[in-house]
Amino acid sequence: PVDAISQTVDGVNKELPVMNNRPREVPAPVLAIDGEKNDDLFEGDIVLSDEEWEAIRAKKVIFNKKNWWPRNAQGIVLIDYLFTDTVVKRDRFKEAVKAWEDATCVRFREVTATPPKAHLMVQTGKGCNSRVGQQSPTKGQIIT
Repeated sequence: PVDAISQTVDGVNKELPVMNNRPREVPAPVLAIDGEKNDDLFEGDIVLSDEEWEAIRAKKVIFNKKNWWPRNAQGIVLIDYLFTDTVVKRDRFKEAVKAWEDATCVRFREVTATPPKAHLMVQTGKGCNSRVGQQSPTKGQIIT
C-alpha cells in the first residue's frame, strides 16, 4: 500500500507517495538486460550490502539516516553528478533527473570536475543500478 504526504517544494504543495513499513514478499531475482539471472541486484536495479540483504530477508525495515543525502536550510536535497564516460545517454539521464525533481525535493546539478564531496558518477554498465542513499560524504557513488 502507498500512502501520500503533502510537501511544499519550490513554493508548490505536492502530494508525494510514501511506502509504508508493511513487510513485502522479497521478489525472485530479476533477469538482467542480457537475459542472464542477476542475483546481485534487488528488484533488478538496487545494489545492496550484505547487511541490507539480511534485513530484506528478515523482512525488516532498513532505516539508516547515515545514508540520507543532506538537506539544505530550505529542505532541498542537492546532489552533484558527473558523467564518467562518453557512452552514457545523457539526454535520457537528464529526462529521469527532471522526473525526480518534479516529484520530490531532490535537485541534481551536473558538474564537470570531481567534487571533494559526495556525488554521483554516471556511467554505462550492465543494466541500470545503484546503491540506495549516500554511501560516503566525501566520495563518488556509481550509478549505471
